[in-house]
Amino acid sequence: LHFGIADADEVVGVRIARIELDGPLKAGKRDVELIARVLRESEVVPGLGVVGIECDGFLQKAFGLIELLQRHEGDSLIDRSLRQLRVFLEGVGKRSGGAIGELLTHLRHAAIVQPHGIGVKTCRRTKGSGNARRKKEGKRPDPVHQSLPLWQRGFPALLATRAQLFRTGQSPSVCDVPQSPHRRFDGANEPLVDPSILLVDQVCPEIRPIMSQKSSKRRIGVVTTSRADYSHLYWPLRELSAHPEVDLGIFALGAHLSPKFGLALKEIERDGFPIQASIECLLSSDSDTGMAKTIGIAILGLADALTAWRPDVLLLIADRYEMLAPASVALALRIPVAHIEGGEVSQGAIDDQVRNALTKLAHLHFTSTPTARQRVIAMGEEPSRVFRAGAPSLDHLSRSALLDRAELEARLDLDFRKPTVLAAWHPVTILKDTNSEANAFFSALARAPGQLICVYPNADAGSYALIERTRTLAETRADTRVFVNLDAVTYWSLMKQVDCMIGNSSSGIMEAASFALPVVNVGTRQQGRERAANVIDAPAETEAILDAIHRALNAGFRASLRCMTNPYGDGTAAKTIAHVLTTVPFDGLLIKPPVPLNR
Repeated sequence: LHFGIADADEVVGVRIARIELDGPLKAGKRDVELIARVLRESEVVPGLGVVGIECDGFLQKAFGLIELLQRHEGDSLIDRSLRQLRVFLEGVGKRSGGAIGELLTHLRHAAIVQPHGIGVKTCRRTKGSGNARRKKEGKRPDPVHQSLPLWQRGFPALLATRAQLFRTGQSPSVCDVPQSPHRRFDGANEPLVDPSILLVDQVCPEIRPIMSQKSSKRRIGVVTTSRADYSHLYWPLRELSAHPEVDLGIFALGAHLSPKFGLALKEIERDGFPIQASIECLLSSDSDTGMAKTIGIAILGLADALTAWRPDVLLLIADRYEMLAPASVALALRIPVAHIEGGEVSQGAIDDQVRNALTKLAHLHFTSTPTARQRVIAMGEEPSRVFRAGAPSLDHLSRSALLDRAELEARLDLDFRKPTVLAAWHPVTILKDTNSEANAFFSALARAPGQLICVYPNADAGSYALIERTRTLAETRADTRVFVNLDAVTYWSLMKQVDCMIGNSSSGIMEAASFALPVVNVGTRQQGRERAANVIDAPAETEAILDAIHRALNAGFRASLRCMTNPYGDGTAAKTIAHVLTTVPFDGLLIKPPVPLNR
């Protein structure tokens, strides 16, 4: 797309950031006339005029121009990154009159497919354009340009200064626009664009749009909602970010942005991963209604974010309820989904249903165990799409430098010479009262021997009440510490040093086995999940929990676990996940074959 700028001293190539559309409409002349009329009648920045619009792919280029005009009015839609095309154009339509309605009608079924960077090249007229030359020649000043404030008259040059245009290495340049009766800027009453809107190829063959070529990199988006799933995603993210053919983008939401839950977004920023969007969606609520509304708010934010930066594939993990939002948005936007840790079972939480729903919405699957892989296939997923990778959290144990005992004591101000118990308890979301099992758990903790270390619960219905109970326990029980948000390396290092673990966290099932750490799994939350010999199951009854803790702290039981293996993998999941995502063909991935029926 080329457009003329009146009275600009210098105009160079401009890279229009975040306007990324692919597969634009193939339009005929009637459509070109329509979009030109909309641009012409719009008075967003009247000092700019369209020189010509190329017929092939007109929508892509015209949208870029609209975005440029809107950006210089500080439009909030642009400042928050682009929304879906219809929503954006409706915002433009506030200034554009009735013509925008025709455009929206035409675009009703328009598809915005895979994004790639596009560029816009600006042009200036030859031999000194502007009102100074007009006055010298005895002509009237351009009334449109004269009406602009000084800051707006010069903004094209300011915008373009040192801007980058293309990813392909092409140099930004200035294109001189020859005089043409079809595009005059010097007439007092002439329109900026001729009504016939002749095409660039027909009017000015030497003015050719220079568009950025389609990137050969695979654009991979990754969604993370909490400290827990980020710790699992860390090494897959490291593998993907280091891959030369991957354009990685992270979408962080939920508890990551909550100060109450430790503001874990800062950890992602410290690790240097590219964050495409940070989406505020977690309500300050302690109810299931708040959880449901959080999903809805997340959908609204992700719809904008994934439209603006549309990945080739979206990577999701595990079973948090917030993950229903990106899966739903990806479905509507026709973005293939890859899912980690499907096929597992946790009957005591809504996580079980969430996990299974994500499996059916996904197109590639990375399971932690062979049994989980069989379960995903039994759900009707094509075997060639299901890969047994192992749990990616275990990569920390083989690749991260864990803290030794002295370092950990100094960091957390602890003394591991005392018998130490790690406690992690979360709401049991399948129950009507999500904290009905917590009474027995906290009663047992109050009487448990040794030093007690508690970590915060997940952001589920009932979590606020659990936080208060944990704080109360720390105030009334000696040798009790509470940590809001431990990074992955510190948490795994802690698991390596403590004497046993108690609670209903999946980390006691999946990761603790790699340390041969005795675990007391309480209640129904992890019911049905595969487990190794280090796990002692106890009902949510105070005395039963205390008996299990004493057994876990027995030296003989710990010694019996020395040769155990972890069924959730060997710490190589990240490489498997990255290899598949960087090599599997994406063509046809959206279409899943039906489940064969046994007759």
